[in-house]
Amino acid sequence: MAFIMGGVIVGRFSDHHLTTREHRIVPLVLSLLSVGVGIATLQMGGAPSALVAVEVSMLGGLLVMGPITAIWKISFHTGVGAAAVCILMTVYGLALAGLLRCWAGSGALPVGGLARAVVH
Repeated sequence: MAFIMGGVIVGRFSDHHLTTREHRIVPLVLSLLSVGVGIATLQMGGAPSALVAVEVSMLGGLLVMGPITAIWKISFHTGVGAAAVCILMTVYGLALAGLLRCWAGSGALPVGGLARAVVH
């Protein structure tokens, strides 16, 4: 986020939502690199396999959402929320799923700039 806000301040990006498609590429590539470095660091540091698995799932999410957002603005916040729901469901069971899904999907609505179909 600091990189994006710095880009907004110097005029590289139009806004912090990256509404201009061309502005999304560099932050996405940097995110992929950051997650890759995170995975390598966790593995070299002997982190628990569950933690490495969460980081790998983040990489998977970026690989899926990145090409989509290059064409259509989607909510990464909702994607992260959905991933958190999946992790909590895995740990605590399916009973928590409905409540958490409502929470994850509704969080982006008040922000504006996203169509309702993007969030749900």
